Amino acid sequence: MDNYRAVWARFPFGRYLLNSALMALLVVAGVLLTSTLGGYALARYRFRLREAVFVLFLTSLMIPFQLR
Repeated sequence: MDNYRAVWARFPFGRYLLNSALMALLVVAGVLLTSTLGGYALARYRFRLREAVFVLFLTSLMIPFQLR
């Protein structure tokens, strides 16, 4: 256990954790905002190529994250 205490004392893991949590929060907020606006536009408005945009969106969801 002394090794764990030494590492925690030597490196600012609390700051690293805070940075990671802040980035995750900002990414989630950005994705929610853009997805909400895009979903509303696709569901509410009729425009040219609407179906093509929807198919492109669905196709991009079918590609595994590791291949992006």
